Amino acid sequence: MSGEENGFIQLPPDSTGKKSGAAGRLVLDFSGEAVSPEFEVGQTIIGGTSNASGKITGITRDGFADGTGQLFVDLDSISNGPFVVNENLLVGAVTYGQVSSGSELNELFYQKDVLVDRDNPNRSLSLDDRGAANVRFTDGQPSLSTFGGLVVDAPEQVRHYVYAYSGQDDRFHSIISGNAEINYEPNERSVTFDTNGTASGDLARRTSHFYHPYQPGSMLRILQTVVCGDEGKDGVRRRWGYFDDNNGLFWESAGTDLYVVNRSNTNGSVVDTRILQEDWNTDQLDGTTRFDLDIAKTNLYWIDFQWLGVGLARFGVYEDDGTKTLAHVFKNPNNQIVPYMRQGTLPIRFECENTGTAVSSSELKTICTAVQNVGKSKRQLSSKSVCTSSPRTISAASGEVPILSIRPSLTYNSLPNHTTSLVSTVNVYNPSARNVLLRLRRGTVLDGASFSSIIKSPVEYDQSATGFFYEGEEIFATFIPSGQSFSKDFLQSSNDYQDDVGVLLLADEVTQPANSVTLKVIDGDPTDVSVAITWKEVIM
Repeated sequence: MSGEENGFIQLPPDSTGKKSGAAGRLVLDFSGEAVSPEFEVGQTIIGGTSNASGKITGITRDGFADGTGQLFVDLDSISNGPFVVNENLLVGAVTYGQVSSGSELNELFYQKDVLVDRDNPNRSLSLDDRGAANVRFTDGQPSLSTFGGLVVDAPEQVRHYVYAYSGQDDRFHSIISGNAEINYEPNERSVTFDTNGTASGDLARRTSHFYHPYQPGSMLRILQTVVCGDEGKDGVRRRWGYFDDNNGLFWESAGTDLYVVNRSNTNGSVVDTRILQEDWNTDQLDGTTRFDLDIAKTNLYWIDFQWLGVGLARFGVYEDDGTKTLAHVFKNPNNQIVPYMRQGTLPIRFECENTGTAVSSSELKTICTAVQNVGKSKRQLSSKSVCTSSPRTISAASGEVPILSIRPSLTYNSLPNHTTSLVSTVNVYNPSARNVLLRLRRGTVLDGASFSSIIKSPVEYDQSATGFFYEGEEIFATFIPSGQSFSKDFLQSSNDYQDDVGVLLLADEVTQPANSVTLKVIDGDPTDVSVAITWKEVIM
């Protein structure tokens, strides 16, 4: 009958033929322990006289005099004979204490209790190294943030990268060396980084212009779908993740090895802390526990981290059944003397490079990326404004004239300017009896411009440009009737990082695209106009 109970352990005499599991411990009374060093759980102790050894699983000092107590030693770990009273107890070559003369060397046995499924006893409850039960739902374990909170709310999408109709070249800074190529694959909606040869130095790299703002107290999560062209080969290195030249977190396939990497320049120079797959501290993803990662197949990789200078950084993948699996944790609290990376505000990047002579061309392909803020978002934005110092006179013959423009400065407080500013409102005063056409353009390069800095701002402004070397992209246009003023709120109560109104330095740290308010007189005599721009700055 299904669900029928059987296999009970019965009272004697049946009990003489059945066994119940037990964990044995040897109780050693010790004395002579110094303040430092002192015994710790996990240490292997050695008897100075008996040469016996065993692993400490517990220590009791409460209720004992200073320097004395009890050690609990795993019976299964003891080798080379029994311990004896009055002998020294060593850890390595250092004496930590002695077996007390009155120690009875008692053995204790704890019954092993295991919770198992009634119909399939091979399914059992497991505990972690701290005694916590591993509890999961049918579709996976509860998701916890790096701050330890249960993730129950929908994450905020900071930025996503989907290649539906193009490779989104304008959102990235690309570096191509040698024969390498970066190609858009329309049938796959993906972008391929191809060394396109075997020569050392062939490189295809792409870095997002946008540095994704990190909000202290929230977790940032990076999701990337990536596939490598093979399982790895000598002379080839592929990287994908959340990083730039100086700081970040990323996956790295180098030769036939796979690493997770923490890059930092907080010690004054760039250092990559690379952890080989076989040394990952949670799951090596080699099939030993369950999932065997094949980087030559499409996989969904994730990275999440708490920054605050000293937080956790975690790497993992989603398995083929949708289970979110943690592979490695960089445990920075209590292990560093400086922040583990300078900032949490960073770009996404992809690299495929021949570091030596390769046997064939190599590829790295990205399909989609999402950067998410997990936690309640409350950004600290500062608002700044600038206006024309005096009315600008324009006429129909002037054509379209950039009246007022703002752009990112190259540096902010002597550092590369990777802040983001968002145009929030544009105001135009048109007192004359002339109709004008207003446009807001993004990514302009101006003729006759003279940009001025603004105190305590990463933004510069210009009000003297006479035309364009490059008109950029028109993102808004409207007519302003004669004698009327105009005001437009571009954020409309939203603080989303909108591409069309964003003001940011490109990832090459040289290009400063401007956002320009332009006006054109439709008909009639010259007219005097005034313009004001307000923007919000995100500095994190």
